[in-house]
Amino acid sequence: MEINHVSNLNFPYYIYIFSTINYCLPIVYSFLCFIATLFFCKLYKHRCKNTNFLTLTVLFIMKAMKIISFLTATFCAISALLITSCNPDEPAPTVKVYGKVMLIHAAAGAPAIDLFIDGIKKNTDPIAYKNNSSYKDVEAGALNHQIISKYSSTGAKLDSVGLKVNKDIGYSYYTYIDNDANKTVRVFTSTDNLAATTAGKAKVRLVHLMPDIPGNIAIDVEAVAPGGIASSRNDFTNVTFKTIKDFVEIAKGTYDIKIKQTGTTNIVLTIPNVVLTEGKIYTFIAHGFATKLNTDPSGPTVTVINNN
Repeated sequence: MEINHVSNLNFPYYIYIFSTINYCLPIVYSFLCFIATLFFCKLYKHRCKNTNFLTLTVLFIMKAMKIISFLTATFCAISALLITSCNPDEPAPTVKVYGKVMLIHAAAGAPAIDLFIDGIKKNTDPIAYKNNSSYKDVEAGALNHQIISKYSSTGAKLDSVGLKVNKDIGYSYYTYIDNDANKTVRVFTSTDNLAATTAGKAKVRLVHLMPDIPGNIAIDVEAVAPGGIASSRNDFTNVTFKTIKDFVEIAKGTYDIKIKQTGTTNIVLTIPNVVLTEGKIYTFIAHGFATKLNTDPSGPTVTVINNN
């Protein structure tokens, strides 16, 4: 968390001067007005034949008090303004900064889920399989936030983790099916580097969450050129189960995405005509069961997340 800090300061000397003047004004001006009244009446006594001395004194004191009230109020306002603006005990404003958290549902066959951050539900509609929440702002700093995923239908908790968020960093939580005997639904996490891309480029990474391919997979990204000619480039190899490859920059364009088992020619899945836009950041999530048909709801699939 970034906090603006102001060290303790002594009051400037002029604040003491204004405060002293403020307290002394009534006494000083009352004395001056009394002397001025006596002098005025004595000096102009011949012009005030029809007005006795007491009446003249009262009139001039009343006039003087109006002046005193105005000057006193003015000095009070100036003193209050200076003291308030320079008060060392006034707490400095706190500037809050944020990171981001996203929940992705990649657990084949599991019901819809919800995202809770510090006990507050963050998604409006249940997050169904192959869908994700948007990034949700989370205050960065020393706070240990509770990130919880729950089943929407029952409210049963799926997973809970503590997270300290860094400024401007994204965090993704993926539900997936583990390769244990019970096909348990678990959560896999990643930190998302959302730094801007090079001009003319997009960024791509691969997550391997296919439980029945416990070994490595690879992804071929084939550029579809005009006239149907494709130029192949192998950007990700040996991606193990429950791991994620770092982002790789690729020239903007239209591509066929092919998921293969490493060391074989077996193509698990092909996603044709994927458009990669300049400046965009993408996560390819390979999930579902590779041994099932592509038409099966739990079959192999690739979900493409736009991270920015």
